[in-house]
Amino acid sequence: MQISARNITLSYQAAASFSSKDEAQKNIKDSLKNYGVNISNEELDKLTAKGENDSFFAMSFEISITEISIQGNLNEIANNRGNIKEFLNNFKDLVKDNLDSNSAKNLLLDNAEFGSKNTAKRMAEQILKNANNDANKLRLGKDGLLSGFNEALKRFNFGDDYMSLANKTLDNAIKMIDEQIAKLGENLLNFKA
Repeated sequence: MQISARNITLSYQAAASFSSKDEAQKNIKDSLKNYGVNISNEELDKLTAKGENDSFFAMSFEISITEISIQGNLNEIANNRGNIKEFLNNFKDLVKDNLDSNSAKNLLLDNAEFGSKNTAKRMAEQILKNANNDANKLRLGKDGLLSGFNEALKRFNFGDDYMSLANKTLDNAIKMIDEQIAKLGENLLNFKA
Protein backbone atom coordinates (compact mmCIF):
# COMPACT_ATOMS: atom_id res chain seq x y z
CA MET A 1 0.00 0.00 0.00
CA GLN A 2 1.41 3.32 -1.00
CA ILE A 3 0.17 6.77 -0.10
CA SER A 4 1.85 9.88 -1.41
CA ALA A 5 1.74 13.44 -0.12
CA ARG A 6 3.04 14.77 -3.44
CA ASN A 7 -0.42 15.78 -4.67
CA ILE A 8 -1.08 17.69 -1.46
CA THR A 9 2.15 19.64 -1.82
CA LEU A 10 1.31 20.51 -5.43
CA SER A 11 -2.06 21.79 -4.26
CA TYR A 12 -0.36 24.07 -1.72
CA GLN A 13 2.00 25.41 -4.37
CA ALA A 14 -0.99 26.27 -6.53
CA ALA A 15 -2.73 27.90 -3.55
CA ALA A 16 0.29 30.09 -2.90
CA SER A 17 -0.06 31.59 -6.36
CA PHE A 18 -3.55 32.97 -5.75
CA SER A 19 -3.70 36.68 -6.33
CA SER A 20 -6.81 37.40 -4.31
CA LYS A 21 -8.64 36.42 -1.17
CA ASP A 22 -11.66 35.33 -3.26
CA GLU A 23 -9.54 32.98 -5.34
CA ALA A 24 -7.90 31.48 -2.23
CA GLN A 25 -11.26 31.10 -0.47
CA LYS A 26 -12.80 29.35 -3.48
CA ASN A 27 -9.91 26.88 -3.42
CA ILE A 28 -10.39 26.23 0.31
CA LYS A 29 -14.14 25.76 -0.11
CA ASP A 30 -13.64 23.34 -3.02
CA SER A 31 -10.94 21.41 -1.15
CA LEU A 32 -13.10 21.06 1.96
CA LYS A 33 -16.06 19.94 -0.15
CA ASN A 34 -13.85 17.15 -1.51
CA TYR A 35 -13.38 15.97 2.09
CA GLY A 36 -17.11 16.05 2.81
CA VAL A 37 -17.12 19.42 4.61
CA ASN A 38 -19.46 22.16 3.50
CA ILE A 39 -18.65 25.62 4.75
CA SER A 40 -20.72 28.75 4.19
CA ASN A 41 -19.23 31.90 2.70
CA GLU A 42 -19.85 33.67 6.02
CA GLU A 43 -17.96 30.99 7.97
CA LEU A 44 -15.12 31.11 5.49
CA ASP A 45 -14.91 34.91 5.75
CA LYS A 46 -14.71 34.70 9.54
CA LEU A 47 -12.05 32.01 9.39
CA THR A 48 -9.83 33.70 6.81
CA ALA A 49 -10.26 37.44 7.42
CA LYS A 50 -6.82 38.80 8.23
CA GLY A 51 -6.58 42.06 6.28
CA GLU A 52 -4.15 42.70 3.46
CA ASN A 53 -2.59 39.23 3.58
CA ASP A 54 -5.86 37.27 3.37
CA SER A 55 -4.67 34.91 0.66
CA PHE A 56 -1.52 33.93 2.62
CA PHE A 57 -3.55 33.27 5.76
CA ALA A 58 -6.10 31.32 3.70
CA MET A 59 -3.34 29.17 2.18
CA SER A 60 -1.93 28.43 5.66
CA PHE A 61 -5.42 27.58 6.90
CA GLU A 62 -5.91 25.17 3.99
CA ILE A 63 -2.54 23.50 4.61
CA SER A 64 -3.43 22.86 8.24
CA ILE A 65 -6.99 21.67 7.78
CA THR A 66 -5.97 19.35 4.92
CA GLU A 67 -3.02 17.75 6.70
CA ILE A 68 -4.89 17.35 9.98
CA SER A 69 -7.94 15.86 8.23
CA ILE A 70 -5.79 13.30 6.39
CA GLN A 71 -3.81 12.39 9.49
CA GLY A 72 -6.96 12.23 11.64
CA ASN A 73 -8.81 10.06 9.13
CA LEU A 74 -5.86 7.67 8.95
CA ASN A 75 -5.92 7.50 12.76
CA GLU A 76 -9.62 6.64 12.68
CA ILE A 77 -8.94 3.84 10.16
CA ALA A 78 -5.95 2.62 12.19
CA ASN A 79 -8.29 2.27 15.19
CA ASN A 80 -11.02 0.51 13.19
CA ARG A 81 -13.42 3.47 13.42
CA GLY A 82 -12.91 5.11 10.05
CA ASN A 83 -14.75 4.50 6.83
CA ILE A 84 -12.06 3.22 4.47
CA LYS A 85 -14.30 3.45 1.40
CA GLU A 86 -15.11 7.11 2.13
CA PHE A 87 -11.45 7.92 2.79
CA LEU A 88 -10.39 6.29 -0.47
CA ASN A 89 -13.06 8.24 -2.33
CA ASN A 90 -12.11 11.59 -0.72
CA PHE A 91 -8.38 11.06 -1.11
CA LYS A 92 -8.25 9.11 -4.38
CA ASP A 93 -5.19 11.05 -5.60
CA LEU A 94 -3.35 10.06 -2.43
CA VAL A 95 -3.94 6.34 -2.20
CA LYS A 96 -2.33 3.98 -4.70
CA ASP A 97 -3.32 0.57 -3.30
CA ASN A 98 -5.57 -1.01 -0.68
CA LEU A 99 -5.78 0.57 2.75
CA ASP A 100 -6.44 -1.33 5.96
CA SER A 101 -6.03 -0.75 9.69
CA ASN A 102 -2.42 -1.99 9.84
CA SER A 103 -1.23 0.02 6.84
CA ALA A 104 -2.92 3.15 8.27
CA LYS A 105 -1.05 2.58 11.56
CA ASN A 106 2.23 2.27 9.67
CA LEU A 107 1.57 5.54 7.83
CA LEU A 108 1.23 7.32 11.20
CA LEU A 109 4.48 6.09 12.73
CA ASP A 110 6.66 9.00 13.84
CA ASN A 111 8.95 8.96 10.79
CA ALA A 112 6.35 7.73 8.29
CA GLU A 113 4.85 9.95 5.59
CA PHE A 114 1.88 11.01 7.74
CA GLY A 115 3.58 10.77 11.14
CA SER A 116 4.04 13.91 13.21
CA LYS A 117 7.49 14.80 11.83
CA ASN A 118 6.76 14.58 8.12
CA THR A 119 3.29 16.09 8.34
CA ALA A 120 4.64 19.02 10.37
CA LYS A 121 7.52 19.40 7.93
CA ARG A 122 5.13 19.60 4.93
CA MET A 123 2.98 22.15 6.74
CA ALA A 124 5.87 24.36 7.87
CA GLU A 125 7.92 24.13 4.67
CA GLN A 126 5.10 25.45 2.53
CA ILE A 127 4.64 28.43 4.83
CA LEU A 128 8.38 29.08 5.09
CA LYS A 129 8.79 28.89 1.33
CA ASN A 130 5.86 31.15 0.52
CA ALA A 131 6.60 33.69 3.28
CA ASN A 132 9.95 34.44 1.63
CA ASN A 133 11.58 35.47 4.94
CA ASP A 134 8.81 37.97 5.73
CA ALA A 135 8.29 37.78 9.51
CA ASN A 136 4.74 39.16 9.26
CA LYS A 137 3.78 36.48 6.74
CA LEU A 138 5.37 33.85 8.95
CA ARG A 139 3.18 35.03 11.84
CA LEU A 140 0.13 35.00 9.56
CA GLY A 141 1.07 31.51 8.43
CA LYS A 142 1.33 30.40 12.04
CA ASP A 143 -2.10 31.92 12.76
CA GLY A 144 -3.50 30.15 9.70
CA LEU A 145 -2.09 26.81 10.86
CA LEU A 146 -3.60 27.24 14.31
CA SER A 147 -6.99 28.26 12.91
CA GLY A 148 -7.03 25.39 10.40
CA PHE A 149 -5.97 22.94 13.11
CA ASN A 150 -8.78 24.02 15.43
CA GLU A 151 -11.33 24.02 12.61
CA ALA A 152 -10.32 20.50 11.49
CA LEU A 153 -10.63 19.13 15.01
CA LYS A 154 -14.03 20.81 15.43
CA ARG A 155 -15.44 19.67 12.09
CA PHE A 156 -14.13 16.12 11.90
CA ASN A 157 -14.69 14.89 15.50
CA PHE A 158 -11.68 12.56 15.59
CA GLY A 159 -11.26 10.19 18.52
CA ASP A 160 -9.48 11.35 21.68
CA ASP A 161 -6.57 9.03 20.89
CA TYR A 162 -5.68 11.30 17.95
CA MET A 163 -5.09 14.41 20.08
CA SER A 164 -1.57 13.45 21.11
CA LEU A 165 -0.46 12.95 17.50
CA ALA A 166 -2.31 16.08 16.34
CA ASN A 167 -0.77 18.27 19.04
CA LYS A 168 2.71 16.86 18.42
CA THR A 169 2.31 17.58 14.69
CA LEU A 170 1.16 21.15 15.28
CA ASP A 171 3.91 21.76 17.87
CA ASN A 172 6.57 20.57 15.42
CA ALA A 173 5.24 22.81 12.61
CA ILE A 174 4.98 25.88 14.87
CA LYS A 175 8.50 25.25 16.21
CA MET A 176 9.93 25.29 12.67
CA ILE A 177 8.17 28.58 11.90
CA ASP A 178 9.19 30.14 15.23
CA GLU A 179 12.81 29.14 14.57
CA GLN A 180 12.73 31.00 11.25
CA ILE A 181 11.15 34.06 12.86
CA ALA A 182 13.92 34.04 15.48
CA LYS A 183 16.61 33.66 12.77
CA LEU A 184 15.22 36.79 11.16
CA GLY A 185 15.92 38.58 14.43
CA GLU A 186 12.26 39.08 15.23
CA ASN A 187 10.73 38.82 18.66
CA LEU A 188 8.31 35.88 18.66
CA LEU A 189 5.85 37.94 20.70
CA ASN A 190 6.14 41.09 18.54
CA PHE A 191 2.77 40.99 16.82
CA LYS A 192 1.44 43.93 14.84
CA ALA A 193 -2.08 44.92 15.74
